[in-house]
Amino acid sequence: MTVSTDQFESLIRETTGFDKEYQWPISVEKGVTSMMSKMKIHDRSEFYQALNRSSNILFNFVQQFTINETYFNREPLLFELTSNILIPELLIEKQAKGPLHILSAGCSTGEEPYSLVIAMMERYGSGCKKLFTFSAVDIDIEAIMSAQEGRYSRRAVHMLDARVIDTYFHQLAPGQYRINNFIKNSVTFYQSPLKKISSVFPNHKMDIIFYRNVSIYFDPLTRQKIFHQLADLLNPKGFLLMSPTETFAHDFKRLALIEKEGVFVFHHQKQSVMSDSKPLQKNVNKKPDMSQKQKSDGLSHVIELANRKQYAYALEQLETYSCRDNDDVQACILKACILINLQQFNDARMICKHIFENDMLNEAACLLLGQMDHLENKKKNAQDYFNKALYINPQNWLAHYYLAKIYEEHQQIRLAVNTYQTVIKLLDEGKFNAHGLSFFPLSFSKSDIIFLCKTRLEKLKREASDVF
Repeated sequence: MTVSTDQFESLIRETTGFDKEYQWPISVEKGVTSMMSKMKIHDRSEFYQALNRSSNILFNFVQQFTINETYFNREPLLFELTSNILIPELLIEKQAKGPLHILSAGCSTGEEPYSLVIAMMERYGSGCKKLFTFSAVDIDIEAIMSAQEGRYSRRAVHMLDARVIDTYFHQLAPGQYRINNFIKNSVTFYQSPLKKISSVFPNHKMDIIFYRNVSIYFDPLTRQKIFHQLADLLNPKGFLLMSPTETFAHDFKRLALIEKEGVFVFHHQKQSVMSDSKPLQKNVNKKPDMSQKQKSDGLSHVIELANRKQYAYALEQLETYSCRDNDDVQACILKACILINLQQFNDARMICKHIFENDMLNEAACLLLGQMDHLENKKKNAQDYFNKALYINPQNWLAHYYLAKIYEEHQQIRLAVNTYQTVIKLLDEGKFNAHGLSFFPLSFSKSDIIFLCKTRLEKLKREASDVF
């Protein structure tokens, strides 16, 4: 009896845990045909039986359907948080009782675990080999073999400073690099599907686990199963880090979701939270004094007044909504926008900070705080707020744009160029309204921003032709 394509697809999903919505990089039929040709098998039933008999053949088969798009220092805020905040806390807690154990779950071709080693080297020097162990797991044996070889393209290292590349890589040819042996030998790689990761470390606990940009491939039940296994692997005081877009979908109450320097991480619920950590809080309570239609109509009128630059009258109208008591977040953000236009930064900052303290996921408050700090030349604070806004919404092109300007001002040319290009890409993809202030129309158009970004890119590339 001939084995159907659906049966092969079910086997792939059962092995990997991929969600039904997962988009294959190649068709299942093409993967079957390709693998049968390599193995010189002509009968589909014979091939299906071989897959069920041999885990090696099965893994070689399913790796055709995994996607390994990654690069060094992806989401740099998470690496900074780990090296500067989480690691010092854990080192103090552990009091030199053995090294800290760090795991990259779903490591692909090695960019993430090697980025972790580099981050520790930058902070703690060559002695970090005694302070840490680094492990990495992936289902794809070819990806692991590639990681162990340590060869990377220009694309893979594009987020790294030239100094970091010179320090930790050898250039093999134009656009081709190999990571140095110290970094490469610091990571131990394991092949396993993540839904069986507990079997890889049966008697071993981790202090920090990175689990980013992987769960999108899995169905909800598999996500929960993997998350619980990772929670079991975590030491009582350890931390689990995920990408911003994945974090809140994994709040299964098994671990506490806490805030560290504006970033949300998972932590064991039974442990006391550090003094600078804040538990996730609900949105600011809204207690409207009038109907939603009345409020909507009133705020639309205020926005119209603000767009006509009748700021004083607009502020008067806002008092109707009890904004002084901060019981309507949208009205308060609108008031802060108007105050910023009037350059009354102190009052605007008080409003935004109050909102942010009660709702750490308020993208608009983050963005406005960053804008004010940028206008007052507090570039480091501004950069932190814009990064927080991107943690909440990675598609916030306005936050990317401000970061690009800061990078340019600091002569971080490569970062500036990459970030301006990100702005253009997001706008080309139709994300113009994803700027965090969607109810407050911007005074410039999409084409204006794209033209401005392209102009800055041309200038930067002319001035730094040696970098490009």
